[in-house]
Amino acid sequence: MPGISLPHGDTVIWAPIGFALDALWERIPRLQEISIDPETIQRRLGIFGESAIVGLIIGLLIGILAYLKPGMTAEDAAAILKLGITTAAFMELMPRMIALLMEGLIPISDSVRAFMTRRFPGRELYIGLDAAIVTGFPAIVATALILIPLALPIAALLPGNRVLPFADLSVFVFLLIWAVAPSRGNIFRGVLNGVLVFIPLMLLVATDTAPVVTQIAHPVGAQVPAGQTVTAMAAGFKTLSWPILEIFWFLSGYRTDLPRLILALAYLAVYFGLWALVWRRPQAFLEAPQK
Repeated sequence: MPGISLPHGDTVIWAPIGFALDALWERIPRLQEISIDPETIQRRLGIFGESAIVGLIIGLLIGILAYLKPGMTAEDAAAILKLGITTAAFMELMPRMIALLMEGLIPISDSVRAFMTRRFPGRELYIGLDAAIVTGFPAIVATALILIPLALPIAALLPGNRVLPFADLSVFVFLLIWAVAPSRGNIFRGVLNGVLVFIPLMLLVATDTAPVVTQIAHPVGAQVPAGQTVTAMAAGFKTLSWPILEIFWFLSGYRTDLPRLILALAYLAVYFGLWALVWRRPQAFLEAPQK
């Protein structure tokens, strides 16, 4: 998308992580040769590659886990079916609605860029748009569809995690933009990045920030049962805000765990180290011929 930038804070902070992982896979001989495009995935999955079908299956599975019990009533079965249908509709409609809305901004961005270029001749200008503008790209959608059913076992097996993703599954296309983009749409690398780094890191950050998210939820009228906490993988987007929060929590006395402070500082060092490592890689990406 020439002339378009994605400064959306929830996604762009993942860019250095995505580029660093792609640079790593490029250095592993057998791994660098594996490339899977959207057409291959759709051909292999068939009807099960449709987002509505994936949503239906996920909703039914979660409903079964929630309502299946000895002596299950017709109301329980209806609740399971309703959850499956609701999830299918949500998975199908939500990304489409957002993408359609954002696509309407492209003509506006073109006009703004032309106007600014006339006012500032000789400068290359980019128009920043919400990351939703790219969520309809086939490689991103296909990667999200594959990782949606994998997110639940990852959440169940990940040590230290206490978050069960559900509604967040519908926004996986946002979460995984930079898991896919650095490899020019290689779905295999997108899935690999999602399973090994993106999803686990989001879950752990969402788990750690659950207490403060719960405190924010109470003043706006959210009904949180006593003794329980609420959070979301959307809170896990903020992988750069999390270590900064940890530092402020330590300085304010909200948390006095020194190892957590050390972990936060180490995370910041690694993050900006990755940024420095791949600083020139995006430009090389733009200049290289597309595969």
